[in-house]
Amino acid sequence: MIILLILILIVYGQDEQSDWSLEKMCNHYNGKFRKRKEIYDIHGDICDFKFFSSESNYCSTHLPYLIRQEAVSDFVTSCRAEATLICQKGWVQFFGRCYKLTPKMMHFKEAENVCGVQGARNAFIHREILIRFWDEYFSNVYRVWAEASEHFKSDLLHDKGEDLMIAFDGYPFNLPSRSILKVDGTQQKAFALCEYPPRITAAHLTHLGKIYSQIYYPTFNLDEGLFVRTTSQRRWEGDGKSDDEYCRKVMHAFVRAEGITVKSATPTERFLRTLGEFDREEHSSRPQDPWNTFYRTSIHYAAGVMERKRKNPVCQEDPNPLGKFSEYIDDELWGEDEPRMGCDSGTASYCESSLDGKNGQRELEM
Repeated sequence: MIILLILILIVYGQDEQSDWSLEKMCNHYNGKFRKRKEIYDIHGDICDFKFFSSESNYCSTHLPYLIRQEAVSDFVTSCRAEATLICQKGWVQFFGRCYKLTPKMMHFKEAENVCGVQGARNAFIHREILIRFWDEYFSNVYRVWAEASEHFKSDLLHDKGEDLMIAFDGYPFNLPSRSILKVDGTQQKAFALCEYPPRITAAHLTHLGKIYSQIYYPTFNLDEGLFVRTTSQRRWEGDGKSDDEYCRKVMHAFVRAEGITVKSATPTERFLRTLGEFDREEHSSRPQDPWNTFYRTSIHYAAGVMERKRKNPVCQEDPNPLGKFSEYIDDELWGEDEPRMGCDSGTASYCESSLDGKNGQRELEM
């Protein structure tokens, strides 16, 4: 079986080094704020809050960030919140998205244009609790334009148009506060609440990797980024870019494509050594040879490598802790549509997500 390794590169294009909205909230509640060391840090910004409440799940219902710890003692709830993503200054983060209010009443299409020129869109109701957070954070706002899925649009008490509005003050419409209604956006006016998804950061990719590990295979982090495993059996298709395309499809459901590049992993020295540690742990309780599976990386079958070197019957052994980096492959093991390579790697089975721009050297160990 041949297992493919995937590489995700993060492309940075923002000046902010931390999320200012979490820091602002942390200071407001006299919390303890710890800023990430740098943009490449696999840990995000952290704030330790204390609230005089013993309410169950208080942290997750009152803080729009990732909750890392929650403890209740003597009617005091301690919360550790993390912002793995970073919003531009002036935009506040709620549940991994960035929001900004334009305090001016306008028609629906005007609001779309106001958001559009900022690279954003009208705020989308991703979860119902967002309405409460918007209402509490943006003071003296009576109504805003919004977008939502059909789940929120169906069976509304006020359905008199095609454009969605959130009425924090429902009195003018004879509705309760924080009501969702459909109106004619050419007749009614509301404030523009804009939203955009922030770029992926190393900290957020690490967070996604942990979730991925819970439902799939273990991941691990290096300075280059995150490595993720795939077990798909793939055959050589005669195109050096086919693995890259496969990687993008595999990772599509795992991580948002904006701001990253996904391709087959490059077997750097650090990657191979770390992989060896994972392989030994994974096979420590198994009697079979841990090197009985072959693994694909972006280096395998490279068209630029001379054919006589790829098919060299004498494979070079590497003395690193992984044991053999290359080993001789019997010709009978290859399928009809596969190239007759004399050597292949006996490494392990993970996919990499690496950071672009931190170090230009790829440190290939071939």
